[in-house]
Amino acid sequence: MKIPSALLFVVLAVTLAMVPMLTMALAADPEIVASSPSGDFLVGEWVGYWSVHAFGDKIYLTIKSVSGNRVVATILIYGRARYHNRELPNTGTLSSDGTVLSLSNEYVAIDLNILSSTEMRGRGRGDHSADFELTKTSKK
Repeated sequence: MKIPSALLFVVLAVTLAMVPMLTMALAADPEIVASSPSGDFLVGEWVGYWSVHAFGDKIYLTIKSVSGNRVVATILIYGRARYHNRELPNTGTLSSDGTVLSLSNEYVAIDLNILSSTEMRGRGRGDHSADFELTKTSKK
């Protein structure tokens, strides 16, 4: 039985699209999650970059508190969109297993995979989908 080339292309495209997500999910440090299920280790200053293809800029995230799975933060994203270049309040949630931080405000929604106590990566959506990489720079 010959499999149509269009079907093979779709299967290959879906598989390739899932590889980065699976890699980030498997890369989360289980010791960090197990040692601090409350998410307190997230509180502090985070700095990084966002990118859409070849374009991007800086991002500053201040996580003010984590209570249960509720997260309170502010975010400053540099760029040219209407919501860039100003500090915006954010609320979010920490996944029940402590490996994903989801933040949102009226302009953007970001899902970050917690890779360690000092590194997060993920994707977000504002005017466009973007990749995010953040590193923790200071504690509370």
